[in-house]
Amino acid sequence: MLGTLTITDIKGFAECSGLQTLMAVLESCIKGIVHSSEAGKLPTYDGKTSPASPWYKVCYNTLLCVRKFCDNSFGMTHLLRHPKVVSTIVESLNIVPFLAPNEYAVGSCIFEIMSSFLFYYKSKTQELERNKVENVNTIVLRAFSTSRNLQADSSNRFFPIKNTLDKTCSLLNRPELGDELRVKVYELTRDCLLFINTLIDSCDDVDHRMAVRTELWSLVLKDRWKVLESTLSKAPDGSCRTQFDIFQDKGDQDASEISERFDGCLSNTEMNDPRFCFDLLWRSLEGTEADWFFKSILQHLLYVPFNNYQKDYFKLFEELISQLVLTKDGTYPDFRSRDLRTFFDFDAIKREMVTMEEQERERLQAKLQEKIKLEECDREATLQALRDKAANLEAQLEEARSRLREIQAGAAATGTGATGTAVPPPPPDRLRPRLVALRLRHHRLRRLLRRRHHHLAAARHLRLRPRHLPAVVRHLRLRRRHLP
Repeated sequence: MLGTLTITDIKGFAECSGLQTLMAVLESCIKGIVHSSEAGKLPTYDGKTSPASPWYKVCYNTLLCVRKFCDNSFGMTHLLRHPKVVSTIVESLNIVPFLAPNEYAVGSCIFEIMSSFLFYYKSKTQELERNKVENVNTIVLRAFSTSRNLQADSSNRFFPIKNTLDKTCSLLNRPELGDELRVKVYELTRDCLLFINTLIDSCDDVDHRMAVRTELWSLVLKDRWKVLESTLSKAPDGSCRTQFDIFQDKGDQDASEISERFDGCLSNTEMNDPRFCFDLLWRSLEGTEADWFFKSILQHLLYVPFNNYQKDYFKLFEELISQLVLTKDGTYPDFRSRDLRTFFDFDAIKREMVTMEEQERERLQAKLQEKIKLEECDREATLQALRDKAANLEAQLEEARSRLREIQAGAAATGTGATGTAVPPPPPDRLRPRLVALRLRHHRLRRLLRRRHHHLAAARHLRLRPRHLPAVVRHLRLRRRHLP
């Protein structure tokens, strides 16, 4: 740990490329945590324990070393001369969604380090400019822009901050969260809001501040503002609420300053209304030399193809216009030239879009392949279960057949003679009288049925009704008796 080292030791550490080594370790931790979580190799937080992964401890200790390295003028200046280091620290925010509340000290440490960059540059601006250190606000914003490579599914460069606030707001609304863990969540929320206020406050002028504030408001804070207001009102200390109020108060001050340019007719609410902004801009440009060019821009926007790349076109326009507002280092484009490629790196923007598209395609393809593999495994398991069931049924059928053959063999063995025909045994002697009686009774019944049949036939022949049949029968019997 660098905590036990002196300034001389830190200088020697810097000369031996120690800072680059720390960043290499931090990059490995970021990729290890993010990729392991996406692959499902890290257990999810269950409300009590933290995912058991060595990446978290290594990442936290590395960030503590970086914070100690920056705890002096030499270390801070040396670090700010390496923008790649700032980009790596910004990328480390991507691990916050995979942290458990008892590991939120890692996220707080990241926000504290980035806030210290901005605080230090604002207090030592002239000294750092003499040492040829680039504007830290520009470095940090550029780092957020380049860190989107790890989040290919989002075009919002402040996606890590959005994700952090989503996670903290969700946890603070869970009543089962313990008091100790709840304090850690509030601390992470406070450090996140502190960084947002520091980032906006480090901008050069009101135009720069309003541009960054508008981007943060529309992409990060707008949909979560009421939730933050209700949850931060229950914070155990007032530091979270203080940062929340600072963002509101500073925003109102900047809006008032901007409103003075338009004779006080522009409020913070009206700035979010696109129709009001268009009318105000048109009234400001109408009759000026920029009037025709504004109309030309609107006409060109109408010709933008309405296809799947429409979003990318307007994103490119937004990037170009924001650069005109956010660039404050004196390198403005040469307006006398028709070729703005001397100022805007179109190829880099196109490459970034292509890279993000390819990464998104690869991510979806990998997800599809994984889903196909899971379905194949499920299908194979179902097929194997059916095979086992069929084999079990075959075994039962074979067993039934063997038992049937045994029964048939036993029945054949009880037969008489070589012909194999089984003759039923004669009835016992005690049943013979009963059998003779049954045979006589059967013979009598058959005779009665035949007589009845003859009587019915005669009745039909004589066209007699069935109810007259008994009288006719009695008459015939009497007549037969009296015949000689």
